[in-house]
Amino acid sequence: MFDVFLMQGPSGSGKSKYAKMMKDAAVEAGYITSILSADDYFRDDSGNYNFDRRMLNRAHMSVVTRAFRLMNHATDDKNGRYRIIIDNTHMETWEWEAISVIAHELGARRIVLQGADILHPFDEFCVQDHDSLDTMARVLHHRQDKGMDYSVILGQLMKYKKSGGELPDYIEVRIFNTGLK
Repeated sequence: MFDVFLMQGPSGSGKSKYAKMMKDAAVEAGYITSILSADDYFRDDSGNYNFDRRMLNRAHMSVVTRAFRLMNHATDDKNGRYRIIIDNTHMETWEWEAISVIAHELGARRIVLQGADILHPFDEFCVQDHDSLDTMARVLHHRQDKGMDYSVILGQLMKYKKSGGELPDYIEVRIFNTGLK
């Protein structure tokens, strides 16, 4: 058995930092824990981050493939000691849906969509005007350390879609504090 945590939030919202804190706590509690991120796809051998929007689908597929392998391996563990944290933006359903379905089919004990508090409540986020989104994108741009272009972050905010009632009943939703609310 295993648990899957799907981090959700735009670049600069603190997903990686929160995922690392989750991993440290889980390891301390005796869990075998892995963090998978599309960001890894864009790091060279020296650790430099070289984002290329054209390669984003490949980066996501790389995460899905690695997640499948880990989940497949974790199904053999009857003690439920595995935690898999997916540290991607997951701003649209397609970005997290494949992993959640695979996890469910392989018998995950829990599948958690761990969203940034700036995205919740959705109604409040949705009614913000473009100027508010622009301001938030600029704040997030200054917070992140990957050199992600401001326009990419603004695009992430603009494409955010809450699934509403469409979330499968096997997905638990939790919120993490970004320090921005």
